[in-house]
Amino acid sequence: MGYLSATSALLGSDIISEVFTLLGVPISITQTTMGGILGLSFRSYGPDVKNQLKQVTRGWLTSPIIAIISSLAAFGVLKSILGL
Repeated sequence: MGYLSATSALLGSDIISEVFTLLGVPISITQTTMGGILGLSFRSYGPDVKNQLKQVTRGWLTSPIIAIISSLAAFGVLKSILGL
Protein backbone atom coordinates (compact mmCIF):
# COMPACT_ATOMS: atom_id res chain seq x y z
CA MET A 1 0.00 0.00 0.00
CA GLY A 2 1.46 3.35 -1.00
CA TYR A 3 1.30 6.68 0.78
CA LEU A 4 -1.79 7.82 -1.12
CA SER A 5 -3.70 4.61 -0.37
CA ALA A 6 -2.69 4.60 3.29
CA THR A 7 -3.61 8.25 3.70
CA SER A 8 -7.00 7.79 2.08
CA ALA A 9 -7.75 4.69 4.22
CA LEU A 10 -6.88 6.56 7.42
CA LEU A 11 -8.74 9.69 6.37
CA GLY A 12 -11.86 7.67 5.58
CA SER A 13 -11.51 5.87 8.91
CA ASP A 14 -11.19 9.17 10.79
CA ILE A 15 -14.24 10.67 9.09
CA ILE A 16 -16.41 7.65 9.87
CA SER A 17 -15.19 7.61 13.49
CA GLU A 18 -16.07 11.30 13.90
CA VAL A 19 -19.52 10.85 12.35
CA PHE A 20 -20.34 7.90 14.58
CA THR A 21 -19.02 9.75 17.63
CA LEU A 22 -21.27 12.72 16.83
CA LEU A 23 -24.22 10.35 16.50
CA GLY A 24 -23.36 8.77 19.86
CA VAL A 25 -22.68 5.33 18.38
CA PRO A 26 -19.72 3.48 19.91
CA ILE A 27 -17.37 2.20 17.22
CA SER A 28 -13.92 0.69 17.22
CA ILE A 29 -11.08 2.53 15.51
CA THR A 30 -9.76 -0.88 14.48
CA GLN A 31 -13.00 -1.63 12.63
CA THR A 32 -12.99 1.65 10.74
CA THR A 33 -9.32 1.33 9.81
CA MET A 34 -9.78 -2.25 8.66
CA GLY A 35 -12.81 -1.16 6.67
CA GLY A 36 -10.78 1.54 4.96
CA ILE A 37 -8.02 -0.87 4.04
CA LEU A 38 -10.46 -3.49 2.80
CA GLY A 39 -12.36 -0.83 0.88
CA LEU A 40 -9.22 0.05 -1.03
CA SER A 41 -8.62 -3.59 -1.85
CA PHE A 42 -11.98 -3.71 -3.66
CA ARG A 43 -10.19 -1.91 -6.48
CA SER A 44 -8.60 -5.22 -7.42
CA TYR A 45 -11.23 -7.63 -6.09
CA GLY A 46 -9.98 -11.19 -6.36
CA PRO A 47 -9.77 -14.43 -4.39
CA ASP A 48 -7.31 -12.95 -1.87
CA VAL A 49 -9.65 -10.09 -1.00
CA LYS A 50 -12.59 -12.49 -0.74
CA ASN A 51 -10.65 -14.65 1.74
CA GLN A 52 -9.63 -11.58 3.75
CA LEU A 53 -13.25 -10.43 3.95
CA LYS A 54 -14.34 -13.85 5.19
CA GLN A 55 -11.63 -13.88 7.86
CA VAL A 56 -12.43 -10.36 9.06
CA THR A 57 -16.16 -11.13 9.18
CA ARG A 58 -15.53 -14.28 11.18
CA GLY A 59 -13.33 -12.37 13.60
CA TRP A 60 -15.85 -9.55 14.06
CA LEU A 61 -18.65 -12.04 14.68
CA THR A 62 -16.81 -14.40 17.03
CA SER A 63 -14.57 -12.07 19.06
CA PRO A 64 -17.39 -10.39 21.06
CA ILE A 65 -18.83 -13.80 21.99
CA ILE A 66 -15.43 -15.12 23.05
CA ALA A 67 -14.76 -11.92 25.02
CA ILE A 68 -18.10 -12.27 26.85
CA ILE A 69 -17.40 -15.88 27.80
CA SER A 70 -13.80 -15.25 28.87
CA SER A 71 -14.69 -12.16 30.93
CA LEU A 72 -17.46 -14.06 32.74
CA ALA A 73 -15.07 -16.95 33.40
CA ALA A 74 -12.38 -14.58 34.70
CA PHE A 75 -14.94 -12.85 36.91
CA GLY A 76 -16.03 -16.18 38.37
CA VAL A 77 -12.47 -17.27 39.07
CA LEU A 78 -11.51 -13.93 40.65
CA LYS A 79 -14.70 -13.87 42.71
CA SER A 80 -14.05 -17.37 44.07
CA ILE A 81 -10.38 -16.64 44.79
CA LEU A 82 -11.07 -13.33 46.53
CA GLY A 83 -14.19 -14.62 48.27
CA LEU A 84 -16.35 -11.65 47.37
